[in-house]
Amino acid sequence: MLGVVDSALRLEGKKREFYLASASATDDKNGKTVFKYLADEESEHITRLQKIRDALAVNKRFLEDEKSPSKTRKCSIRLDAASERALEHKALKNIIPEKTLACASDLCALKTAVEIESESVVFYRKAVGDVCGEDGRRVLQLMLEEEEEHLRSLRMQYAFLEANGFWYDVELPFS
Repeated sequence: MLGVVDSALRLEGKKREFYLASASATDDKNGKTVFKYLADEESEHITRLQKIRDALAVNKRFLEDEKSPSKTRKCSIRLDAASERALEHKALKNIIPEKTLACASDLCALKTAVEIESESVVFYRKAVGDVCGEDGRRVLQLMLEEEEEHLRSLRMQYAFLEANGFWYDVELPFS
């Protein structure tokens, strides 16, 4: 489980960098709001994952409940190191902050965001399926659901921007 969490931390960190760079690059108020919101979401993911990582590194156990850190359960895994590396490589290969510099438009940045959230969904779906232990699956399932919501929202924004030439005016969280 520790390797999966480490991979997820790197993944979320790269996405946060991308969203911050995209927020900085756009001149559109709604675009800035959306990208900053997503960067904040990734920061929350990083905080959650870091707590889990810390508990696993010290106790080799998975925290059952963030609100009750004294409760722990052993979490065994089926995912071997080679599978973790392959999973992380596939997810991270498209999440490069420099891609933002190549985007000359908000549409390009949104398309890239859709691609990286799609990779995140694949990563977490695979991790949920490969990690044993109800606690590990529960947290990874929550991460998966949040990434799926990001993906749905970004696809909506992309379709609206592509069709109309301007951002959909939303109140966050957007969906």
